[in-house]
Amino acid sequence: MRKAARFLAASVLVVCVSATICQAQHTIRGSVLDDKKNPLSEASVLLLQAKDSALVKGSLTTKSGQFAFDQVATGNYLVQVSYSGFKNVYQPVSPANATENLQLPAITVSEKESVLQAVTVSAKKPLFEQQIDRMVINVASSITNAGSTALDILMRSPGIVVNQQNNTISMSGKEGVSVMLNGKLSRMPIEALVQMLAGMSSANIEKIELITTPPANFDAEGNAGFINIVLKKNMNDGTNGSLSATAGYGLKGGPVTGGSINLNHRVARWNIFGDYSFFRFEPSVDARLYRKVMNGAVTTENEMHSRREDFRRNHNARIGLDFEAGRKTIVGLLLSGFSNMYGMEAVNRTFMYANSVLDTVMQIDNPERHPLNNYSINLNWQQQLTADDRLTVNVDRPPTITSGSAKLPTWREVLNQLFQTSSTMYGWKGVRKPTG
Repeated sequence: MRKAARFLAASVLVVCVSATICQAQHTIRGSVLDDKKNPLSEASVLLLQAKDSALVKGSLTTKSGQFAFDQVATGNYLVQVSYSGFKNVYQPVSPANATENLQLPAITVSEKESVLQAVTVSAKKPLFEQQIDRMVINVASSITNAGSTALDILMRSPGIVVNQQNNTISMSGKEGVSVMLNGKLSRMPIEALVQMLAGMSSANIEKIELITTPPANFDAEGNAGFINIVLKKNMNDGTNGSLSATAGYGLKGGPVTGGSINLNHRVARWNIFGDYSFFRFEPSVDARLYRKVMNGAVTTENEMHSRREDFRRNHNARIGLDFEAGRKTIVGLLLSGFSNMYGMEAVNRTFMYANSVLDTVMQIDNPERHPLNNYSINLNWQQQLTADDRLTVNVDRPPTITSGSAKLPTWREVLNQLFQTSSTMYGWKGVRKPTG
């Protein structure tokens, strides 16, 4: 009976250590005012690491000038506020362990003072851009997204919560978000979709649209909203492309390496394009826990040391062909896929003492390997009907998963994919105009 109780206590300690590995989470709230003490709406607010100005999260202020950052780990940060025509303001903030919600004093920004000498017209897209029905994250125009993945950018985006343990993505507190690539709805299982986004380099992304109020031409299934990832596409003639590489080392996170290549060849009515990205990450976690319980003449002490070595490796690739069959007709073929691997080596050691005498030693080894490979084929046809209207037909081979825990699509989902029509103005049900 005593052995069973000890084993149960040690098991509880394992759970406790797992909980302590995750850092305390905080919510940071604040407001932005102009120099006349009026609320400033749609100001860009970024939460940066104090040591290197790395982007942690971003947001736009509401009509009342309010902003909030949820699920912020304990640490030292800078809050940067920027708005066109106003000076940038930086405010340090350090959430304390005992404070779950931190309310910042109002941040006041002042207009820039300028002396008119010569007129030079220049424009730069902001990182966050609020439109009528969506928020646009201009990934390509921000250096803060360099070396990141699509999943990293979503985790920093306002209103988006990514749960990698349960493989869920929620927007504004609602789960069941639909994800699109270049305006085309992805039918990939959510488990495989999260893995794909984790291996998609930001160097291949032009922008990400967070659509909270979908227009009428969108499918009704995206009740929680849509996330549209727009990849870079080069329209120049000839052969061109780009190459990027990333390398780093975290004191506790281990080495981080990645790279991507994007190529495009356009001649006459033919266009061949493709991209490939690679990401490797080896984080480690070291945690210790001590507990002492005194019950009369009996003193029980528990010491636990947990060491976990993670390994993540992602390959992501696409290759496609577009043919301009007519002045208003384009036929295309796209092959895409990814190969991801997640591995873990965890060792948990527990030492149990009774009245300062070692009584029990328990060690739990937890090795894991989770490979996931996926590929899909898409045949598409696009007909431009008028200057603003077009009809697009996509015929997809359902994504094939060769290993991993993600579920294959059902036959009903397969049939929905085989003849899926997406259009900005038209659909199989007839002509329809969007309302927003």
